[in-house]
Amino acid sequence: ILLQRKEGRCEVEVQYARAVKREGNLRARALVEEVFTSVRQEWRGMGWVEDSGLDLRPAWQAYDARVKFADWLPTTVPVEPKACLCGAITKGVRKPWDCPSFGTVCKPENPLGACMVSSEGTCAAYYRYAARQKQEGSRTK
Repeated sequence: ILLQRKEGRCEVEVQYARAVKREGNLRARALVEEVFTSVRQEWRGMGWVEDSGLDLRPAWQAYDARVKFADWLPTTVPVEPKACLCGAITKGVRKPWDCPSFGTVCKPENPLGACMVSSEGTCAAYYRYAARQKQEGSRTK
């Protein structure tokens, strides 16, 4: 990342070129293509994104866990609380400390949105590592 920044580049680079081919695992990709088709998917805080999800192709519908376990699965989709800015944070248009819930009612032990749920979430990372920056007044915009 530092080399890319120094050279003015911004791209995905594979650091395991000895083990990973640029085209990936062709056999695995063929199997995914055989079993799944891309579909419009709703993402918490992001809304609907074309071709961002996967669904089983008709030949594989008999293995659909959503059908097999329909009685066990929730029928409602989780909705982000209005006090949570996770969507804007995930999109990069807001910082976690712009959210009125960040660090108050929304903490890793009581997350409101997806950004705080896992330790890799943006808000969880800011909560753990960037709190000192905000306190010192060195906000990064």
